[in-house]
Amino acid sequence: MRASRFLPNDRGAVAVIFSITFMAVGGLAGAAFDYSRMTSTQKHLQTAADAAALAGARVAADGGATGAQKKAARESFAANCTMAFCDLAEKPTVDTKGEVITVTANATVPATLLQLVGIESLRADATSQATFGLGQFVDAHFVVDVSGSFEFADDLAEADRMRLNYRRTIDWGVGCSFACHDAVDMFGLNVTYNGKTANQIARDEGIYLRIDRVRDSLIGLAEAIEATNSGEHIRLGLFTFDDEVKRIVTPSEGIPALKMKLEDLDTRSHATDFDPVLSFVKSRVGPAGDGTKAKPKQVVVLITDGVQHSDVTLENVMPIDVSKCTNLKDAGYELYVMHIEYPERTAIYPLVNSEMPVFYVLDPQRGAIIQALKDCASPGRFYEGKYASTITDALLDIAGEIAGDGELRLIK
Repeated sequence: MRASRFLPNDRGAVAVIFSITFMAVGGLAGAAFDYSRMTSTQKHLQTAADAAALAGARVAADGGATGAQKKAARESFAANCTMAFCDLAEKPTVDTKGEVITVTANATVPATLLQLVGIESLRADATSQATFGLGQFVDAHFVVDVSGSFEFADDLAEADRMRLNYRRTIDWGVGCSFACHDAVDMFGLNVTYNGKTANQIARDEGIYLRIDRVRDSLIGLAEAIEATNSGEHIRLGLFTFDDEVKRIVTPSEGIPALKMKLEDLDTRSHATDFDPVLSFVKSRVGPAGDGTKAKPKQVVVLITDGVQHSDVTLENVMPIDVSKCTNLKDAGYELYVMHIEYPERTAIYPLVNSEMPVFYVLDPQRGAIIQALKDCASPGRFYEGKYASTITDALLDIAGEIAGDGELRLIK
């Protein structure tokens, strides 16, 4: 008898081991296959949820009601979730809270090979949040030049009206439209017309001045921010300056108080002194914040023609000192500059006595004045206007930048 007949026979064991190994390997392969389908489904759900959240936020930014926001989000989800397993997705949940739209989507993905190990399906989930508001807290301070040059008429037709109504003897009866701000000139002579200054004449005759354009544009700007300022993310303040600086409204007083003060905005004198302006603003506003409610970001909007002078001599007509701007920016402030262009000499020709010295000393420095204002501004924050709607449009662009107007972004 052969001894091998009494040895154990392991052929049946090999079959069992093979069967177990096959199930394990098959299970791993099935897990990889089914997991890949689940992650692919989840990726498509996430893409559709992102688009849906942005669609809802877009309607919210346009002032749409909550129902319209949710409808837009669901329609967007349906349009963007196109793979086969999107048919298995539940209707997305859309929640609105303040400036945030949240879309949640789920899908049950049937298992294939994983069923060998008792797993019938896998769950795919996606959540997206979009915001249409600023997202950070901002205190914006408008610093407005109210020197006499802002008594120039808002357009050339209004300038002609000023000439017709302001024919001082000192100007040979030609009529003055610019640099004729004061009741007494630099030599102490009375230069009013019928006892009235240019500003008084303009008010009597209903002549619309540059300061009026700035005033009305700022009121419109404040109203635009107020209308979209959900959560009170943006507060507005006001400073004015000529040869001195005054704080008119603090951000904590609110936009209604600002609009009330703006109604009274008018020019004060003929001189302009930039040197104390930005340091004064910084001392009153305090340190720049990080954009939280407790420490809002600080934004300064300087509105000026850029011409600094205390009298009409060459030595005293000069550009803004850019180092003053640099000090503010280095401290963390964002600095916008709105340049309202000084009128060209040809725009008010023929020149009269009070106008001639201004242009003879100004014209050679025009380029340097504008460049200094550009250098003063934070990158991308320089704006220009000349007459009428160009000033309004530029200020509204600034409002849009401050408010994040039209900015929709995903936050989750």
